[in-house]
Amino acid sequence: MPESQTTPATRAAGPKPFPWRCPKCRKKVVWREAIPYRVKIKHDNQLHSIEIPQLLIPRCKECGELLFDNEADEQICQALRAHLGLLSPEQIRCNRETLGLTQQELGRQLRLVAEELSSWEMGTRIQSCALDILLRGFFAVPQLRSELQRYFQGAGFGDRLVQEVKGEAAANRPSAGQGALSRTRSGCSEGALQQEEPRK
Repeated sequence: MPESQTTPATRAAGPKPFPWRCPKCRKKVVWREAIPYRVKIKHDNQLHSIEIPQLLIPRCKECGELLFDNEADEQICQALRAHLGLLSPEQIRCNRETLGLTQQELGRQLRLVAEELSSWEMGTRIQSCALDILLRGFFAVPQLRSELQRYFQGAGFGDRLVQEVKGEAAANRPSAGQGALSRTRSGCSEGALQQEEPRK
């Protein structure tokens, strides 16, 4: 199984018809192939070993050189997100749009830069595990959204510990990591947001 560390890899020149010319052996025998692949990626200051059973990547049939293009990069990013249990770009965008928020508005509510949110939704960057938890909480828990809104209006929030009432909280608590992450009609699968019930 080919394995890569975090060292620089050979980059493909850009989208063009196959076969490509190999930059190593100079023969025009580079085709896209599905191969098992293992890579070590540093994220959140930790090194993660990722295995991809079928990575589609341009490969030289003569010398075996791998050429990493945008498609291969995206597959590796998807595998890293799955390994870490992170929301996908589509889930972040879908949940934000379902709440009726622009990237700037969501950024203001979570004190994030809109350009950073944009890079997550486009898939060009991957959010940290801590910020992923913040996003999941914001999307899945209406009460958190309400409390954050009160906080920005000057109310105290998180200054002191608020204990749950035993029994009452356990009866209403969703299973860990699930929340209400189940709605599909908006195009969101796992990671879908929970809307507040209308007040009576």
